[in-house]
Amino acid sequence: MAEFIAMEAKLLSPGRVILGHHDDWMPPVTRGDFDMEPVRVELAKEVPGASLLEAGYLEPVEILGLPG
Repeated sequence: MAEFIAMEAKLLSPGRVILGHHDDWMPPVTRGDFDMEPVRVELAKEVPGASLLEAGYLEPVEILGLPG
């Protein structure tokens, strides 16, 4: 999954990467313990200029200068 995310990010060449639904959004189908470290490593390798924004559950996020 981390390699796929990094590949997509590389194609888009973003300044920031924000993942959606990587938390426990539909228990018991989903898990809340998603390890973000492989994503961070692959993004740093494939898109070194992009930052990974890791928002907490229900945390508002500012996107494109607009409040979340």
